[in-house]
Order: sequence, then C-alpha cells, then structure tokens
Amino acid sequence: MATAKTASRPLSLLNPDFAGLWSSNYLGKENDICTMLMGAVALQVFIYAWIFGFVAPVIALALFYLRYTMIALLLSTALLYPYLVRIQTWPAWQRLMLKACGYFEGGVSVSFEHEIDCAEPVLFCVHPHGMFTFGAMYSGLR
Repeated sequence: MATAKTASRPLSLLNPDFAGLWSSNYLGKENDICTMLMGAVALQVFIYAWIFGFVAPVIALALFYLRYTMIALLLSTALLYPYLVRIQTWPAWQRLMLKACGYFEGGVSVSFEHEIDCAEPVLFCVHPHGMFTFGAMYSGLR
C-alpha cells in the first residue's frame, strides 16, 4: 500500500519503507566504522569456525592415518562432544554473531506482513542470501 509519503520517495534497499507491515526489526543499522569493523571481525570468526568445522573430520582422519593418535583423539573428542553432551546456549556467542549485522550497509531487517501463528509449522525463506546463508541466523530464527 503506497501512501503519498512513500510514493514521492524513491525505493531504497538501505532505508526501505516498512509502513503498513505487521512487524519490523533492524539490527546493525548504525553504519559507523566501529560497527562495521566489529561486524567484519564477527563474520570472520563465524566463517573460520564454519570452514574448520567442515575440514576438521578430514584432518582427524589424516592424523589417525599418519599415526598422530593422541592429537587425532583430542580433535575427534572435541568434534563429537556437542553430539554426546547437551550444551547450554552461550549468550556471548550469540551477541558476537549479531554484531556481524553491522558489517552490512544498512544493517539487517526482518519484516512480516501479518502475525505468525506459532502453533503451526512455518517455513521462513530468506532472499537474497548470497554465498553464505546468514539471513536466518541474523533475523533471530533458530
């Protein structure tokens, strides 16, 4: 629904008009250099953890093959630990990852056109998501 105010203003990806939507939320919209640097560091931490998580089982197998048994067992234990022991949520990690929203110019926003019924299963689609699918994490979805 375009109003007279939105009709005269050009469309913008950085400052979109969310008038008339049921709910909207912004993260990391400050656009100052400090917020962007903290966001870049948080993104790097996430990307390195993601890549290491993918490569670590291969490294563990290679260590077993090369007979570095103790190091391979330690790495395997670290990899299997979250699957064997229930780990509590770590709020500091969540706050660090949310700081990554500051890296993106204009921040990250979530908007809903109508109220969501949580009694029924809901599929959230995030687009565009680029090479790494950060959208669901930065919009607060779990």
